[in-house]
Amino acid sequence: MSLPESTLALLRALGEAHAVELSHHNALRPPPGTLAVGGAHMDPFFRMEALDGVMEALRAGVDVNGAIAAGKQRSTVTVRLWNSCREYQVHRSAETVWRFTERTVAHCQRICSKVDP
Repeated sequence: MSLPESTLALLRALGEAHAVELSHHNALRPPPGTLAVGGAHMDPFFRMEALDGVMEALRAGVDVNGAIAAGKQRSTVTVRLWNSCREYQVHRSAETVWRFTERTVAHCQRICSKVDP
């Protein structure tokens, strides 16, 4: 299946946003062989998971709204897994990155619309 150029442009923009979150995650995570204190390093990871879900859905031909829903679902599962293994002090809301997902996709769409004629 061949994706429209607008979807490919959106995927490229989302890939750049994903790379930024990966950089943040790597900067915040504890050095190898040590334990994390708190969970600040996980916030970028949850955002990456949401973007992965969006991009995966877009590659499968799902429309943007469906892709956003897929990203939200993926991040929710990831957050719930994290919470199930942690003390309550570092729990995150299951919807912690939903707004981020919506805003990032909208921002990337605006960027793409400015580039496309």
